[in-house]
Amino acid sequence: MNSPTAYNLDSIPGDWKLAIIHQSAHKVGVAGKQICLCCGYHICEFQLKLSVDKEDLSFLGSGYPLYFTFIKNCIFLLCFHLMAEGQFNLISNYQGEDCIPKKRVKFETDQECVRDIVTMFSLANRRKDQELQALQDILTLSSTFLMMAFLIYFRKNQKKLDVFCDLQELTPSDYTVMAYNINYPDKLKQYFEIDLFKLSRKINVKKINLAYDLSKIKEINQIKHNILNKKKSSFLNSEYFDERELEDINNQIEVQKQNCDFTGLAFVSFKYERMKSDVIQVAKRQYIAPIINIFTGLNFNEGRMLDYYGHPIYVEVAPEPTDINWDVIYIWANHSIYRRIIGAIINVIVNIILSIVVYLSILKQVQVLGELTKDYHGNNTFDEHYIKVHLYSIGYSMITVFINSFLLDELTRAIVSFQAYPTFSQVSLAIASKLSFMMFLNSVFMQCLIALESGNVYYAGGLAYNMTYFFISNAVIPPIIQVLDIPAVLKSIKQYYYKKYGVLTQQELNELLEFPEHKIEEGYAEVLKTMNVTFFVGPLVPLGYIFSIIGLILFYWAEKYLLLRSKTVKHTPSFQLSSRMTDSLQLIPIIHVFSTSAFKYFIQNNLSLISVIGLVIALIYHFIPNNRLVSLMWDFGEHDEYEKYCDSIFPFNYDRENPITQKKALRRWLRRQHRFEERKEKKMKSGEDYATLKLKEREIKLQLELFQ
Repeated sequence: MNSPTAYNLDSIPGDWKLAIIHQSAHKVGVAGKQICLCCGYHICEFQLKLSVDKEDLSFLGSGYPLYFTFIKNCIFLLCFHLMAEGQFNLISNYQGEDCIPKKRVKFETDQECVRDIVTMFSLANRRKDQELQALQDILTLSSTFLMMAFLIYFRKNQKKLDVFCDLQELTPSDYTVMAYNINYPDKLKQYFEIDLFKLSRKINVKKINLAYDLSKIKEINQIKHNILNKKKSSFLNSEYFDERELEDINNQIEVQKQNCDFTGLAFVSFKYERMKSDVIQVAKRQYIAPIINIFTGLNFNEGRMLDYYGHPIYVEVAPEPTDINWDVIYIWANHSIYRRIIGAIINVIVNIILSIVVYLSILKQVQVLGELTKDYHGNNTFDEHYIKVHLYSIGYSMITVFINSFLLDELTRAIVSFQAYPTFSQVSLAIASKLSFMMFLNSVFMQCLIALESGNVYYAGGLAYNMTYFFISNAVIPPIIQVLDIPAVLKSIKQYYYKKYGVLTQQELNELLEFPEHKIEEGYAEVLKTMNVTFFVGPLVPLGYIFSIIGLILFYWAEKYLLLRSKTVKHTPSFQLSSRMTDSLQLIPIIHVFSTSAFKYFIQNNLSLISVIGLVIALIYHFIPNNRLVSLMWDFGEHDEYEKYCDSIFPFNYDRENPITQKKALRRWLRRQHRFEERKEKKMKSGEDYATLKLKEREIKLQLELFQ
């Protein structure tokens, strides 16, 4: 197949060899020269090693290097805190003598702190010791300042890595703005090139891609899906199928593409990046929407305003083409505000219901523990009672992990899907934020509430035991679930079935053989949940710091292994995703100081002035715009691309990802790419291009060295 027109996605049965080529084009690895005619992606030549540096993943965009850096820095933050305060807590708690050895409790009341592997390292073992209180408060305050300084330094490295990745890779978004609220698009090129700057600056528009309403296309595609099912049934039963029926529906789709409604949104690409920067700078900044987003998290539009022939339009830096959620962007352009608000209300209702479920399950645990206590006083020995109590605590911890890992994930995805975010980065951000909050709520807050009501913090089956078992299961279960890779196993079963018995179209077969998509939002949610729970319960159970460090290290390598060996990346996560996740880490100083003070007050009936000062400082720090602070402390400069816009070097582009223009744009690009590679080989053989290539390499190297 030398021509993309010969590649028929509706052919039945699908060609497994072509599907394997498509699978290779979506692997994470070093791309070769061969191109998949289905999607236009370069086929992976060889896989990367697990020891690959994060910078070498820049071909996936800055999102993945930033993601792995985020996990690493969370591990470092836990290690620094363990050295600054956690090790003192472990040692001083171990030396305490407030918990009674188990052999002395056999003939005493059950409401005692029994000394075992859990309580000997917990705050309960020195709850009556007031001598170390002042030193503990100073260490907590010092650790809080260390967290603040580390988070600022983390943001600096985060921004530096983003700029580094941007210099390493040329992408369409480097040259493109996203313009929306456009009433008519016919004069867009004239507006940006001539009328915007009144010829005071030279602006050259290279390409404009418009977004359209896909709702009617989806309806016709559903009819086409039914026709294809009919064709598959005819093939399996060796019956006649009239191909004209399929041709007619394909013609309807092509006609509908010409008549789709314009959504008011366009992607405008310029010849040089500085032209894009000029357009962004001349537009008027919005001030109300960013404030609303800070307090509500609804992600309303923050684009800058331009006067488009008396009509206001908004422009902002365009997301990458593969980051755009083309299936819902027409909804976002027209109904996003209503869907965001309704989705937020639904999310609150779901959170309340799940919180009630978790609360009732913990309440049931307390009731069962009370019944076990009666049985213990009546019939059972202490050892039998002790084992039953701990088995029930372990069971509750497993239930919590199940709710967080499966049920909550599906409900959150459904809500975010309804809210119709325009980019997959915003989808990931919404899912990660909601998941991490609810995971933290289910894992800690409800248990603490019940513990305060029942007074059982460090007795058998109490909060200290439940959270210790949670830390152990949380360190082991998520990495195991990752490595098992259940979606990949299910896909393998489906592949085996269809290879032996089923029949699929070429497009369905291509999708079946693709590796499961890597879900970066679940990784962020898991890490944030671990960090929040650890710093909240760590003052009571310092062993949690160690378990969480081990768990995050295992999770890091499990994520890296899956990404490089058995996952595909279809969407390019943006810098904003990592930046907003780092914003969530700013809650950690508040969580830590508050929980330390709360546990000490509840267990030791003591609240010091230093603890209050630390809480006030943490609150002030949380509302400081750290991104702005980092920009003032370190100058990252402007790093516009000196290369001009060239579609041939981009692995993807807006017209090749847009469902309306995709087919024609892909054919045109494949033909141009073939000629581009031929000219490149001729120049390299003749030596004409060698000097230019070396000069560009030196310029890039010098720019990176100056930046570093």
